[in-house]
Amino acid sequence: MWKQAFGLMLCAVALACLAPMGGVWAASPETWKACENTYPADKSIPACTRIIQDKRESVADRVKALRQRAYGHALKQSHEQALADLAEALRLDPMAVTIYETRAYMRSTKRDLDGAIADMDESIRIKEMGYKLQRRAEYYREKGQEERARQDLERAASVYSEETAKAPAEAFSYLGRSQVRAELGNAREALDDMNTFMRLHKEANAYYNQQRGDLYMKLGEWAKAIEDYSEALRQQPDSSEFAYRRALAYRMAGNPKAAIAEYDKLIKKGYDLAEAHNYRGLAYAALGRFDRAIFDFKRAIEIFPEGAAAYYNRAQAARLAGRRDEAMGDYAKTLELEPHHIAARLGRARAHMEAGNTDGAQADIAEILRHEPNLATALYMHGLIQRSAGRAEAAIGDFTRAIELDPEVADFVGARAVTLAERGLHGEAIRDFTDALKLAPLRAALYSARAASRLQRGELAAALDDANRAHLLDADLAPAYLVRAAVHERADRAREAEADRVAAKEADARRNAPRQPPLGPMRIVMKGKYQADTGDFTMASVFEVRPNQIVYHTADSGSFAFASGGTAHNSMPGLCSGKATGSPRTMQATGTIRTDVIEVRFSSRLHHTVGPCTGMYFNFDEAFEIDVADGGCRFSYAQIKDVYDSGPNQSSKPHITDAPCLIEKIN
Repeated sequence: MWKQAFGLMLCAVALACLAPMGGVWAASPETWKACENTYPADKSIPACTRIIQDKRESVADRVKALRQRAYGHALKQSHEQALADLAEALRLDPMAVTIYETRAYMRSTKRDLDGAIADMDESIRIKEMGYKLQRRAEYYREKGQEERARQDLERAASVYSEETAKAPAEAFSYLGRSQVRAELGNAREALDDMNTFMRLHKEANAYYNQQRGDLYMKLGEWAKAIEDYSEALRQQPDSSEFAYRRALAYRMAGNPKAAIAEYDKLIKKGYDLAEAHNYRGLAYAALGRFDRAIFDFKRAIEIFPEGAAAYYNRAQAARLAGRRDEAMGDYAKTLELEPHHIAARLGRARAHMEAGNTDGAQADIAEILRHEPNLATALYMHGLIQRSAGRAEAAIGDFTRAIELDPEVADFVGARAVTLAERGLHGEAIRDFTDALKLAPLRAALYSARAASRLQRGELAAALDDANRAHLLDADLAPAYLVRAAVHERADRAREAEADRVAAKEADARRNAPRQPPLGPMRIVMKGKYQADTGDFTMASVFEVRPNQIVYHTADSGSFAFASGGTAHNSMPGLCSGKATGSPRTMQATGTIRTDVIEVRFSSRLHHTVGPCTGMYFNFDEAFEIDVADGGCRFSYAQIKDVYDSGPNQSSKPHITDAPCLIEKIN
């Protein structure tokens, strides 16, 4: 942020300071104007040179012209010439602090961080100011010297405080202190400063709203963050940066549907498509729609296959959707791209545990603990492995260490409670279950487990109360019915006990029932526009979907033109174009029918009959995703590859189109 502000400040300072001393113009006003207007550099550099070489100019004016010419050289990527001009300016005026700051900035852009720090040292020596310390801290941070950076930030906060004490109405000192306090982790104080700054500096600026929104995010005040990001978007409605922030705020506020709507807009505008699909996938995952999330992660990977994040997210969604083999492949790919991706190792360890492969889980957790011996989540996972191997004491030790490192995680406390209960230590287990429920008061399984421990201690009324609470929170939790049945059995209520045992079997069947498409056999009708390099045509598609069969009917009409990558077949020009006839094609397609997403893939051939590519066959390998959740219908199309029968012409860039569709029930 400060770099952006500093770039603006440099221009402002340069323009303000270029007027000659005392109103005496040695160079003409036109020359000065050309010099001070950095763009284009081909005009500003000669103008500044005339001023620099004019001995009638004062030293101060020649210094200013040297600085301005340095900007011009920098714009032309003539870095050495820019630095030479700044060195000459400092020879003429060794106390010119703005020259030191300008050179520090230019050196930092070329990763000469030691030189940048040395220049800031000189500027600070001449006059210490908060923004200078803030900038030097950034250079130290870029060098990896976090402690030295923190010292500068702490000193900057003190200097800004001195500035606000001397001039309470000076708004920008509050802005600087807000930024410094935010970096030091004092978000509440930073917010107070930001509010003061915005009250004093009444001029609207979207970036100030964004900065305050970021502070609200750090404090977990999602609604206020959304307000600030919305105001920033009102001022700059085309800003993808602000839209991404608001979408994240919606997700954190527990409103993934609003986040999805935000990502939909970004995707339609074509902004950072890989990132948008990745984040939209996370929003769908938050709704429990893992198959739909996987679709978005897959799109993100197609657009940016070098990124580990989408592979990891797809692995997590696949694991939660019960698609373990796919998950394991994606965890492996994540670790191939980022060998120290701890979350991927943790996820793979969980997948190993769920598959009963404790050796695989142990290997991943051991690798994590070798690098991060105090990572609470890894210790918790290690405890689960120990417990599954019958080493209860060792497991309790791992859970206890995890709790000491992070006492606010209900899973850690609950895992220790379960282990204590398995050892018959029900009094201690009940205390842990109670503590875990303070952290996660809506966790049905914790109430059910505490009910079981209370039953073992003969606390029938308390056990029944816990079992009832578990049932209210999750009607498909079979253990809650079973523990309640046991309570009824102890109390000689045989009829109620039998009813709960039956209910437990039904709940277990519901939970483990295979996931089916919500509408049964269906016909899905789509009609939309598809852009293919140049030209466009209307594509009318119908899918007939049955449990073991997918039939695809399509008819195209309108103009089309496909880029053929240089010289087309038979040495014809590089575009194959013509008119689609509208004749329908019908073919069997392969696919997967999931809960709320239908995946279809097929191959086809298009015979050119019009235009310069007459007689050629164009081969399509295409994939569709059809979202049929909640009774709606949304069609997404991705053309994976299209290749001519011969010649160098092919395209593997995915073409993605969203379009509405209709669902009709069929027999």
